[in-house]
Amino acid sequence: MGIYLFCGTEVGEKQVAIDNLQKNAEKKFGKVNVSTMYAFEDTVADAIQELSTPSLFGGISFVVMKCAEKIREKSDVDALLRWIKSDNDGILVLTSEFNSFGEINKRLETAVPGGNKKIFWEMFENQKPLWVKNFFAKNSRKIETDAVDLILKMVENNTLDLSDKCSRFLTVFPPEHVITSEDVENILFHTKEETVFSLFDAMGDSSMEPAQRISNAFSILQTLQLSSDSAGFQIVLSLASCFRRLKQWHFLSKNGLMNDAELRKNGFSSKKAQTQMAKASKIWNLSETNTALAQLSSFDKMLRTTPGFMDKILVQLCVYGVMTKRPVNFLSQRLL
Repeated sequence: MGIYLFCGTEVGEKQVAIDNLQKNAEKKFGKVNVSTMYAFEDTVADAIQELSTPSLFGGISFVVMKCAEKIREKSDVDALLRWIKSDNDGILVLTSEFNSFGEINKRLETAVPGGNKKIFWEMFENQKPLWVKNFFAKNSRKIETDAVDLILKMVENNTLDLSDKCSRFLTVFPPEHVITSEDVENILFHTKEETVFSLFDAMGDSSMEPAQRISNAFSILQTLQLSSDSAGFQIVLSLASCFRRLKQWHFLSKNGLMNDAELRKNGFSSKKAQTQMAKASKIWNLSETNTALAQLSSFDKMLRTTPGFMDKILVQLCVYGVMTKRPVNFLSQRLL
């Protein structure tokens, strides 16, 4: 059947494309044996064996190998090129979260037919509000504009995560209810389920002594890391979103714009949000907030280029560094 290469950070549309390939294969072959592998954990030999070994129950093999940028060894590339040229019925989908084919081995990238490779870009800023509004409209729900803005500030910029988070409101509120920014905070932030936003809340709780604050934050972080839904880079990206909100809070405070209209416009209309940012601003001033954002960006890059087994410790180092205001180079030297 062939090989596909899907790159880009828009994981929602990427997953839709993979699902469509699988459905088409099911229509043609009846049964599809799906496997998901990771190039930093599984070997190319494992993938080829899975693709080449007939199932006892029939059907074809459908292998998704993530982090394809990790396939670098000449022997691995040669083995994949031989498989591509062979007469096979398997389907191999290589994926990467880099927004270009440049991180993929050139020989391997060239071997994938032009129609079988695509970069899935994140939405532009002006597309996001419409996506959220359309999601609720399709599900017979209404939502206020400031609630849409707050969702976009609290959720990662990909349609998979947006769809997952927005779906939560459908089970809580009836169709006649108009979703407000307070509803968004209650559902996405102040639920009992631990999230990156509750992690930020614990990190920035200036009412706690530093040692207790770190203990509380790491307890939440441990819960998040035990969840299969929380990849390391996703935790870091969501924390960065929280610190960007803190930076905006500092901007409003510095420019004397802490009035109800400006707070509402910038997603700080609720007392809970105001209290949270007021506490966090006592821990990180504007300069320290910018430093935290730079540190989060550095760890995001590290997480995307190091083996997956290092994810947990890198995220822990990142959170500890942000909380203690230790420089990223000091922390990374302790590990890398």
